[in-house]
Amino acid sequence: QQVLIIVPEGLHKHVQKPADQLTGDGMVVPLAAVELADYLGKMSGVRPQIATESQRELPEGPRVFVGHCKASADLAPKPEEIVILTRNGNLHICGGDSGPGGMICKGTLYAVYDFIEQELGVRWLFPGEHGEVVPKRGTIT
Repeated sequence: QQVLIIVPEGLHKHVQKPADQLTGDGMVVPLAAVELADYLGKMSGVRPQIATESQRELPEGPRVFVGHCKASADLAPKPEEIVILTRNGNLHICGGDSGPGGMICKGTLYAVYDFIEQELGVRWLFPGEHGEVVPKRGTIT
């Protein structure tokens, strides 16, 4: 069954870009979703689709909610904190992305990298594609 990555409203055009183009303020959640999709694709050979919560005609199946989606509205991590949990067959990955005075934080991005490393087994030995170890898997549970 194909997993679907869900991001908050208003981010659809950003998550269609490659990771190296997602820089600057406001790109933490789109970058996190694209990185997760890219690594899941490298591992399994099938890159998941990324959609927003209200998109119509989405395939059935498990969801990975990245960032502060409506489905994870009750999760309120502090700046730079991360939350990774499963609920009702779906995975929620989010973090504190803003701090005092509107400071930009990267909690959701850190949460995704933590999940990729701790749960999926990816290792980054040195910068660049040749410095990463991505285990191949037919299925990811």
